[in-house]
Amino acid sequence: CIRDSEAYFPSDWNTSPHTFPPAADVPTIEHTAPGEYRENKDVPLSAIVTEAYGLSSVKLYYRMEGESTYNVLPMLLEEGEHSVSIPKDHVKKGTLEYYIVATNAREFNGHKGSAEEPLTLEVKAKKTDDTPAFGVIIALTALGAMMVIATSRRR
Repeated sequence: CIRDSEAYFPSDWNTSPHTFPPAADVPTIEHTAPGEYRENKDVPLSAIVTEAYGLSSVKLYYRMEGESTYNVLPMLLEEGEHSVSIPKDHVKKGTLEYYIVATNAREFNGHKGSAEEPLTLEVKAKKTDDTPAFGVIIALTALGAMMVIATSRRR
């Protein structure tokens, strides 16, 4: 039985015999990993965060596998979901590692993934038809074919 005088605070976690706050005090995060992504494209991520005490922040931590530090982006509330896009210049071929942390007004954190056990997303090489040069080649080929046809009709 826990009395009000035995409330858990983040600063007490290491000195208290109890190492975690009660589950009802921690924000819960619902998140579904996105589908396939290609390198050099923004990766939009979203989560639904449920919290009884009010949220102070929701943050996305991300890095490419093998990098030593995580980048951090705030997730903004839009239409009932917290969302953010990982910028395309940070999205390379390989494994993208990420996790989400929601902090409530009482300074308790809820996690989806963690630095030690991140969520992952496989990023594939961009398709050859994703490059602007590919479109130019197609357009020039079509123009050349039209010129050949027009020239042959004049004869």
